[in-house]
Amino acid sequence: MARRIIASWRSLIAAQGGEPAGAPTLVACSGGADSTALSLALASARAQLALAFARHGARPSADVDRDQRIVEQLAEALGADFLAVDCAAEDGPSPSEADMRRNRYASLANEARRRSIRFVASAHHADDQMETVLMALLRGSGLQGMAGVPASRPVDDLTPPVMLIRPMLNVARQEVEDLCRGFGVHPPGDGGREWAEDRTNSNRQYARNRIRHEVAPLLERMYPRFAQRVSRSADLFRQMSTLLRTRVREFDGRCGSEESPQERAWPRSEVRALEPVEIGELLRSVVESRFDRNGLDRLDSLTLMRVAEAVRDRSTVPRTFEFGDGLSARVLANRVTLTRKSPA
Repeated sequence: MARRIIASWRSLIAAQGGEPAGAPTLVACSGGADSTALSLALASARAQLALAFARHGARPSADVDRDQRIVEQLAEALGADFLAVDCAAEDGPSPSEADMRRNRYASLANEARRRSIRFVASAHHADDQMETVLMALLRGSGLQGMAGVPASRPVDDLTPPVMLIRPMLNVARQEVEDLCRGFGVHPPGDGGREWAEDRTNSNRQYARNRIRHEVAPLLERMYPRFAQRVSRSADLFRQMSTLLRTRVREFDGRCGSEESPQERAWPRSEVRALEPVEIGELLRSVVESRFDRNGLDRLDSLTLMRVAEAVRDRSTVPRTFEFGDGLSARVLANRVTLTRKSPA
């Protein structure tokens, strides 16, 4: 199992122009089984590692301190550097999970760059990917949502960028825990060296936790290796999404016009020639590349399909489709526009 993780880590680094044998890596380590397994696997390859623990103000300080000690002890045992990254100051009084995630990755990227490290490794595994894809399916997401999380992506806009890599996307949660046990690390209460458990992971008020504890076990019994199957499907969705994104960006470059910094427009006759899925992806692409990419969450596939239907019908009556937070699409007699109003 460790060898599979190491091979994936090396492949992801090589794909970004790094050394095929690997490169210095900052591991986002919470002390849980997932990031512990990633740290153990990479350390067994004699990788040059720094284990980074992100401190968030949203959790009780006693829990944060306990988990930090676990990561510090792990780093010491592996001969790796340790650093604590304070993310609390920018979280706000009630941060969302998305806000915390963006802040955490930005903080980790800053630390990596300060240490001249190009790669930040995250311990997302196949079960995490499966949960992400199922949640996207339940929300009615498009191709990009069904693609789940990518194996690698830039974390910042500098050159060269700090890259976030996920070497465990084809490794199941049970395999992760078995790897930890093989290295002598056990769940809390089993004695000896322990991994950390975040108590919020058992709170079934969260949709992801209900999928994890109620839905996924049933599907795994019906379809063994279900998580890995979904993870492989996510790879295919990502390839299709990339092809579609390339096509609509070429269309936008050919037919789009900048009405203002907050408005993009196209001739309706040109947009009408696109397939509905292409129209939806065109709007998503513009929000991501020209507006605030945080608005992507508001572009639900149902409303996008309604915009596509309006574009392709023969009515000349102006129609406006609101996505929320100042983001709207208008279908006029001869033009289609996408507007993002600045907050008052």
